[in-house]
Amino acid sequence: MRKSLRSFLVCCAIAVIFGTLPWLKKDTIVVDHYLVHHYDHNYCIGLRGQEGIWVPAKGYSYAGEEAIEPHTEWTWEDSPTSCQIQQLSKDSFCKVVFELQLKRLFFVGDSLTFQMVNSLWQLLGNNDIFAPKGARGYVTRPILCDINLTEQFTINFQYVRNDHLTLKEGSCHPNYSKDACLPWVDRYQQNGDRTLVVANMGPHMRDLDVFKTKFDDFVEFAISEMNNTRPADLFMFRTTVPGHDGCSEESSPYHNESEFLKIPATSYQWNNFKDYNTYAKKKLSNISENINGERNRIPIILDVYPMTILRPDGHRLPSVDCLHYLLPGPPDWWNHLLFSHLLEMSSTT
Repeated sequence: MRKSLRSFLVCCAIAVIFGTLPWLKKDTIVVDHYLVHHYDHNYCIGLRGQEGIWVPAKGYSYAGEEAIEPHTEWTWEDSPTSCQIQQLSKDSFCKVVFELQLKRLFFVGDSLTFQMVNSLWQLLGNNDIFAPKGARGYVTRPILCDINLTEQFTINFQYVRNDHLTLKEGSCHPNYSKDACLPWVDRYQQNGDRTLVVANMGPHMRDLDVFKTKFDDFVEFAISEMNNTRPADLFMFRTTVPGHDGCSEESSPYHNESEFLKIPATSYQWNNFKDYNTYAKKKLSNISENINGERNRIPIILDVYPMTILRPDGHRLPSVDCLHYLLPGPPDWWNHLLFSHLLEMSSTT
């Protein structure tokens, strides 16, 4: 797969030079046979995290302390090596957020989205949990960043629990009455600061048609905000990750997707999530021009699926919960991937 992808990209580059692929514009890239549109020719945004392996790296933990749990002793290594995920620190994260003039990070989604927020919160040097259990519906907390020795600025972190990305107030889909769908659009819109929205509807969608409807609604809303109402804002959609059936038997990462597929992830329809992600990628790849023939600003896919399916180890409660992870753990790398994308975007602004 690695060689075939590299060969395909080389062929496409040659074809673009000689004009034989008019459908391939120079601000697109090819990943998994889809055109992935991105900002300002940021090539690696479509490749980073797609292919690679987990390698031993003792000592990975928060705040530079020595790792003591086996599941923390792995780091992701990308292929191609030119598009490596960069590990964030508070200083580096604050710098890139400042350069992009972002003042708010707005996360909306399910309990895995909360894990992502909590991971980022602790990667930035905080020792507490972002929000205690039972108080994770609406959460807002600030992070104070140093610009230099005398200047500081504040980034506001916001999290809203909405398992379906429901845009209108009211209950979730009637087939999922136990899920949480707290209103989030008003909270997003009431603050005029430049915002990065990171969204996912999580593993709560157990039907592809329902997922398509919810995702289409979200994309329509995001594009309207980015191209009309709030042109300074950025939107990302994190791909949906499955759990690992039988995770209690696992103590190290898989080497490739074939190993993951040997144990069908059928619990909670986890085996359908790749189809959800495929639909999301294709949907966004097909949105390239508006009715005036100009390029739309569209959400970026934060594709954590390929590297996360290789991590059957490190789940929070292997005997009963093979979906959520312990921290430090794989969700940290979702944030390193987020940071790497932002870093690349800041270099071209």
